[in-house]
Amino acid sequence: MPLGANKSAIIGMGGVSAGDVVLIDTYTAGGEASKAYTGFSSDYKQLVWQFVNLHGSADNTNWSFQVKTSGGSYGISTISQAMRCMNTQDGSSQSVDYWSDADVLESTGQVPLYYDSNFDDAEFAVSGQLTLYNPTSSTYYKNWITRGVGNLQGSGDALMGAFISGYVLTATALDGIEFKFDSATANIDTGKILYWGIK
Repeated sequence: MPLGANKSAIIGMGGVSAGDVVLIDTYTAGGEASKAYTGFSSDYKQLVWQFVNLHGSADNTNWSFQVKTSGGSYGISTISQAMRCMNTQDGSSQSVDYWSDADVLESTGQVPLYYDSNFDDAEFAVSGQLTLYNPTSSTYYKNWITRGVGNLQGSGDALMGAFISGYVLTATALDGIEFKFDSATANIDTGKILYWGIK
């Protein structure tokens, strides 16, 4: 996908040259339960996944991830913190607050990137971006940050912006990540995931 000089603008990284931003993969959803990426290259200091209009098959579900090391299993202990802002379609209710429901504390389960999604209507979707820093480092814990937007479960068809970040509690190099909606009945019906590496 030749994007030329627009690559760094799409990723939003000031000072990053177009040659340092590589589109590794484009995934188009088709009803899968999850999407995994493995075989992280040490050529990239950052890995970025952009989520474009993901629509799940169930309501009241979290868009989430887990990571693994080479030869290991998913579920490495992770800690995070979360903030959110909301506004209903009719503008009758707004808020900006700390979001304890989306936080995890040394959890080995699914880590929320977007929480409590509503897919009652076909036009509802979740979009956003996850950046994982120094994923193949054998020295540091692995910092990550995400920004997402979508429709929140409940009355008023609230639009919610999510700001969640954290770190994976291992100094061992990571070698895989899995994304899914955490409801047992939720598949990734439609949408795309763009997978980028930044040198």
